[in-house]
Amino acid sequence: MGGPAIAVGLARRRLGESRLQLAGAGHLALGAALGLHAPPADIFVAVSLSIVDVFSGSPPAALRTGFQRGCSAISAPWGLIGLSFLAVGYVLLLGGFLYLRTARRIG
Repeated sequence: MGGPAIAVGLARRRLGESRLQLAGAGHLALGAALGLHAPPADIFVAVSLSIVDVFSGSPPAALRTGFQRGCSAISAPWGLIGLSFLAVGYVLLLGGFLYLRTARRIG
């Protein structure tokens, strides 16, 4: 979780923008709090809210439009994670079926 904070610090040094120092420190503190003290469910919530925040803060869009874009952006990774769980379940089901079929032939 320290990687993005380091990147923000390097960008601050290169651009000479002092406001990025505060953002980097905040990101590092958030990463430490989530990584050390939060249960895994809170980490998923934090990732979702971070994605919404990135899209809500985009200047050309209104707040509502940015929020809708953020919600759409959240749906994609969580949908892929759900599909991967379905795929693992399918492989386990297929493996169990093949095991039983082979066991009946042998026994």
